Amino acid sequence: MKRMVLFAMLALVVGVSPAMAEGTYTILEDVGQSFFGHYPTVSHDGSMIMANSNMYYSEGTGWITQDEGSFSHIAGGGLKVIGTKMDDAIGFNVGAIWDPVTGWSFMDVAPEGESCDSGLMSGYAGNFDGNLATGLQWVANCKAECFFYEEGVGTMVMGREENSSSRGTDMSDDGTTIGGFAQPEGGGARRAAVWTVGEDGWEYILPDIEVSEVMGVDSFGDQFTGQAYDPEAFTSTAFYYSEESGYVNIGMLPSDPVNGSYGSAVADNGSVVGTNSNPFWGYPTAFIWTPEDGLMDFGDFLDMNDVAYPEGTHFYGATDISADGNTIVGASVAPDAFFLDAFIVVLGDIVSIEGGDEIAADLPTFETRLAGAHPNPFNPMTTVYFSLASEQQVKLSIFDLAGKRVAELANDVFAAGEHPVIWNGKDVSGRDVSSGTYVVYMETVDAVRSSKMTLVR
Repeated sequence: MKRMVLFAMLALVVGVSPAMAEGTYTILEDVGQSFFGHYPTVSHDGSMIMANSNMYYSEGTGWITQDEGSFSHIAGGGLKVIGTKMDDAIGFNVGAIWDPVTGWSFMDVAPEGESCDSGLMSGYAGNFDGNLATGLQWVANCKAECFFYEEGVGTMVMGREENSSSRGTDMSDDGTTIGGFAQPEGGGARRAAVWTVGEDGWEYILPDIEVSEVMGVDSFGDQFTGQAYDPEAFTSTAFYYSEESGYVNIGMLPSDPVNGSYGSAVADNGSVVGTNSNPFWGYPTAFIWTPEDGLMDFGDFLDMNDVAYPEGTHFYGATDISADGNTIVGASVAPDAFFLDAFIVVLGDIVSIEGGDEIAADLPTFETRLAGAHPNPFNPMTTVYFSLASEQQVKLSIFDLAGKRVAELANDVFAAGEHPVIWNGKDVSGRDVSSGTYVVYMETVDAVRSSKMTLVR
């Protein structure tokens, strides 16, 4: 069943005003250019971005580049990133979760784990809060097994057949469902698989198609996309799957009917984004597929939605889509250019979704509150977290205990949802403040909320 998304889209500060309703195409210049491509992912509401395996963006932090570890996917809420990092204590790469303020925290390795080269496990995706994660853990003979990690609880493997491998590639925002692949006993071709957290084993959602893999899962674990072998085309093509509609072969773009395709992500309205390409030959081209309009070249889709972009731009790949289908990221090549840019597209109008009055109880909902600062105590900076039940004006100010205003962190309209805002420990003049306890005040139309934090230099 299709559902209305829970959160209004928060426009990025890459030249897009939160109040703008017009569709926009924007190059993410901070990400830089690449010969090999960009594979950015976005948060549930499209307001936060992970790019280039080491770059993170939110409105509160701006662009952050970290030098250690490797990002794989931004969590739905956007405040954490799932990835992999070398654990120097054991000398192996393990799954890890990155926070823009506190940095990396390692996942636990399940008892079945055995190293393969320099790795023990790799983190691939997580839930909305970023406290659950999935990926692969290496086991005996360099075979891999899908794992499920819960912060504060530990890691469990999700099952594989004898002498074969499995992997969790994506996780629903509500944390109930993992999509990936599982090989049959003794190895062989990958087959698309879905694990339901809390239940044993997995199910092959494409029982008659062997070479296949789930690459994207919607917020509630109801819809899936990925790649599966198409015997008529003699190559692998993107698919869409839901219990309601069954398996749908998305096929390939008419402009390139021989080089295969794969679906990267699926929105809650059933829209699938991906790339028409075989990784070994052919020129990749981004596509979007919707249940209403079918398969479209991504450029044609933007034209249909009156989104302006430089004439001659080639859309190389679409890599992720927000839950409401309104924000899409990927890679493009400017006219007469050689290297790839990362882009973000924000559509002007949110597509209505059947069953829009249904709200999924399993996904986090927001109330207007000031959650406080983390870390606390802190040095030299901390992040103030707050959430809003609806879009509204918010003013965040820092005062000392004598009642003197020290700094103003924000005074703007914010969308519904969670928001992080960093305080760098400086006053309104840019000078470092002294050690001590400070109070952050959050002013909204209905109340003033406050929380204390301590700076220790």
